Amino acid sequence: MNEHKGYDVPVEVLSPVFAEQRSLLAKQRAELKAKEMKLHVGVPSPVSTDIQAEMAAWFESVTRADQR
Repeated sequence: MNEHKGYDVPVEVLSPVFAEQRSLLAKQRAELKAKEMKLHVGVPSPVSTDIQAEMAAWFESVTRADQR
């Protein structure tokens, strides 16, 4: 194909060739965005004490109801 000037390579042909690179770039962008949002990638955020107290009260009420 290179010996014939004026031939263009269709985008459909190149798409699978660069799929791995696009995937890697997307992952890097997602990690950067998470860092900009001050989130730790792969680490769950700490649960607030209000939510912890509410969850503990709900669990106790459900446990008591099951024991009856």
